[in-house]
Amino acid sequence: MAKKILEAEVLSNEEISPGIFRMSMYVPEAAAEAAAGQFVNIYPADKSLILPRPFGICDANSSEGTVDIVYQVVGQGTEEMSQAERGTLYRIAGPLGNGFDLSVFDDSVSGAGASGRSAVIIGGGVGCSPLLFLAKTLRKMGVNATAVLGFRKDKFLVEDFRDADCRVLVTTDEPDESSFLGTVVDCMRVTELEGDEYFACGPGPMLKAVGRYIKDRSDDSHLQVSMEERMGCGYGVCMGCSIDVKEPDENGNIIKTHRRVCCDGPVFRGSEVIWHD
Repeated sequence: MAKKILEAEVLSNEEISPGIFRMSMYVPEAAAEAAAGQFVNIYPADKSLILPRPFGICDANSSEGTVDIVYQVVGQGTEEMSQAERGTLYRIAGPLGNGFDLSVFDDSVSGAGASGRSAVIIGGGVGCSPLLFLAKTLRKMGVNATAVLGFRKDKFLVEDFRDADCRVLVTTDEPDESSFLGTVVDCMRVTELEGDEYFACGPGPMLKAVGRYIKDRSDDSHLQVSMEERMGCGYGVCMGCSIDVKEPDENGNIIKTHRRVCCDGPVFRGSEVIWHD
């Protein structure tokens, strides 16, 4: 795949939780093409930092030409980004990857339509951010969505999900009078939460636990997971973000193979992924 580099202008860069920032950029071409579940690569201004950083698209507004990302300061690249002021220019590539499959809610495909259909959105930490764009997309389709958002302590984007007409359940690792104490799976189990389709993004152990929970209760082919893996190129060349998956061979036998998160994903069916300890 040929690289297509765009220029993005920072409009705002706000710390929304300790060490967590939301950056809004003016990049009309990417905003017009973006779909929920895709990501952008941002090239650091510091030329000594060669590799781009991938960030899930938190929101995109085609009429305003904006793309939002949420990121955590974890290294030199994101530390540099946290200092970016309005008017800063970045080189970005995107939107990249395959986003969430919403055809189950498309009446031209399913024959049922979105009215009365339900979705469960499950996020952990910064993994909640790409799910906000999904929640807004589902709202436009008329899908009833419940978001289960898991945090260690400090919460963010909760009101944004409520503004997207989601029923919101919040879980934390520390006692909080406004949150459920425990994991997202604990919360789903206690509330007996069910939907026509499930969408999840977050740390690997959380995705694995969600996958096992959905499989035990119903069918994990109705679970879509956005995988978080380290990426080198973002275009499928370096193979550094490959994961193990199951797929049928030419004889219909299920075999283990590899898929690249950057271009085959980042979204996969829960039934495809081979979860490792």
